[in-house]
Amino acid sequence: MPRVSRSSGRYSRNVSGQLKQDYERLLADETLLNLADEIAMLQTIYGNKLEEIQAGGAEHNWQKMASLWEDFMQAVVNGDSATQTRLVYEVDELITKHAQQTIGIKEVQSLSESLRRLVESESKRRVQNETLIGVENVMLIIEAALTAFKESAYKFAEPLTARKIIGDAEQRHRRLIGVTNGNDEIAGSVVPRDAI
Repeated sequence: MPRVSRSSGRYSRNVSGQLKQDYERLLADETLLNLADEIAMLQTIYGNKLEEIQAGGAEHNWQKMASLWEDFMQAVVNGDSATQTRLVYEVDELITKHAQQTIGIKEVQSLSESLRRLVESESKRRVQNETLIGVENVMLIIEAALTAFKESAYKFAEPLTARKIIGDAEQRHRRLIGVTNGNDEIAGSVVPRDAI
């Protein structure tokens, strides 16, 4: 649905200064409900996170961990406490790095879900917007055609005949746009069964 530009809103009287200026600027923003920028930003972050995870190389980390563990066990057998201490720090660093990658994977999963919801929301908004614009245009065309028809009826028919023709056309028009009270009555007139 197209946004109506306006310079003040529900909260204008409750805020002041820079906050009020920013609020009113955003109210007037025609693209406020357009999520394309957010989608692009999330896709960028998503891609970067995936690259970070890939660069970390989980498989490489596990191979390195296995190698460090072998070296550590050999240091234990050899009674080399200095090497043991150094390897414990290396293992700790590797575990910390792997934990950060796991957090990164969770962030990517969360980003993926956020991105999916944003894309779905934007798609729905665009379909609704196109549908509303289409319906509004059709209604304008119908109203213009009915006005032209009325003018022609009064111009070329006797007044009583013109009123009957226009009345019938208005009934059919109302029926077309669905203005009924549920009993086949339209604006106080009964619609003939053959017109339904």
